[in-house]
Amino acid sequence: RALQELEEPRRLPLLEQANAMMVSPGPSSMSITHEFYNARNFRVGFPAVMAYSSQARVMAQKFPNVTTWVGLLHDLGSYHDLAVQFADGLREHYKAIAKKDVKILDPLFVKMGSGDFKQQISMLMQSEATGLFNAFAGQDGITFYQQARAFGMDDKFKVISDAGLGLAVPKAMGANTPKNLWGFVPWYAGANPENAVSQEVHKAYVELTKDDVPFWPVGCGHDGMWAIMDAIKRAGGTDTAKVIAAMETGNSMGCMGPVVFRKEDHQYVGDVSFLHYGADATSPAGWKVLDVVRVPGREAVERATPGQKYS
Repeated sequence: RALQELEEPRRLPLLEQANAMMVSPGPSSMSITHEFYNARNFRVGFPAVMAYSSQARVMAQKFPNVTTWVGLLHDLGSYHDLAVQFADGLREHYKAIAKKDVKILDPLFVKMGSGDFKQQISMLMQSEATGLFNAFAGQDGITFYQQARAFGMDDKFKVISDAGLGLAVPKAMGANTPKNLWGFVPWYAGANPENAVSQEVHKAYVELTKDDVPFWPVGCGHDGMWAIMDAIKRAGGTDTAKVIAAMETGNSMGCMGPVVFRKEDHQYVGDVSFLHYGADATSPAGWKVLDVVRVPGREAVERATPGQKYS
């Protein structure tokens, strides 16, 4: 019973009490659509399997000879999830694509807000790994890359695979951006230039903010609101049960592509985008996006197990 009481808040009981529904525009925690699934919640974003197993797939395609990896992550539950999924993805996809086994070193976990990562950087530099998976959020991530530059990390690692800072790194670092940085970026207008909604939102954002590189949650947030508005329209009102039913059958075009939820667990099944961005002397900003890879959502999404822990 004590365990049930501990877990119950994570099932979002206020939604039942308020007879409401919600859209979560980004969290990667596996539990949201598995053991703590709530039929009133929809995720516009990617769980750890979709995002980080797919990221490993791209690494196997682009860097088949980088077969020793190490991870550096914040010591949070959701980051432990994504570390496992990236490592499992490396094993699976290197075997299938590169026909090779990979060696995965023990990851380094660091408390959020530490600010000084020189000890961890020194350990990374002494490791045998040539591939680095970095999962630091916010300013910690920028600080890490700035400190790592002084250690020559750009030459040590053949590829750095970033879990979610996306274009915040080159925006902050400019010409000092690592050369071989690949990132999971849920929304980037340049990844899907034929998507008119994406281009329209990007244009409106730039006009409003004078910032020509929006952070990716702008697209996730837009698509969540867009899905709700479309569902209300098709439901003919705001009755919660009718809106939920309409959400389950929606197919409106959003920034990231068609906003489609899997009925079993309300998981978004859009395509997953990964970018190669790095320092570039020919660009006025000192950096540019060098390559884009999109993994089809239907190929990336894990099996549905609502109410049960995914394994």
